[in-house]
Amino acid sequence: MNVKSFGFILLLIGLAFLPNLSHAALFGTTEFKVSNTQSLPRWESLLERYSKQKGSLTACATNYQSCTTPALRDWYNMLSKARGQSVKDQLNTVNRFANKWPYKTDWQAWGQSDYWATPLEFMDRSGDCEDYSFLKYVTLQLLGYHTDQLRLVIVQDTIRNLAHAVLAVYVEGDIIIMDSLFDRPLSHMRVLQYSPYYSVNENARWAHVA
Repeated sequence: MNVKSFGFILLLIGLAFLPNLSHAALFGTTEFKVSNTQSLPRWESLLERYSKQKGSLTACATNYQSCTTPALRDWYNMLSKARGQSVKDQLNTVNRFANKWPYKTDWQAWGQSDYWATPLEFMDRSGDCEDYSFLKYVTLQLLGYHTDQLRLVIVQDTIRNLAHAVLAVYVEGDIIIMDSLFDRPLSHMRVLQYSPYYSVNENARWAHVA
């Protein structure tokens, strides 16, 4: 994914929205909020495809008989377990469930360089970092988390020197990072190797400056 160009564009746009600046935000950055996501075509395409599949996924979430594959039935069982848990345990349960899928590059799964998969697509073929993150995003929504509590975050992993994606969950006065590389979710202040380019949900996007 060409995240550097996205991050630079978001920064330039965000500078025009200084009233939306908030200090010491995600990963200790300063962030600039923009209220639309139209300059993120992969994200927009993902949301469009997900909107066509959302009914099937929602039906499965509430009715075991509507789950048409073994993976979806496992997902239903995980949701049923998570509904009675504390926030901490819910995040652990969802993170472990998604992370059990084997990592596949977009070339391996889809035959193209950069494809963002819906949860149904991911549970069918597996995928890479943003696909794990979006499955967690949708699953937490169905567990009752508000969209404003959730962001898919594109970061630079400064240890591996490559782009990566994680899910940020704003809950209980903290920002919890759910990562395909970590067994357990961690506070963003304990995850020191990531420098965010941008974060996004269905309502807005944010550019980040160290």
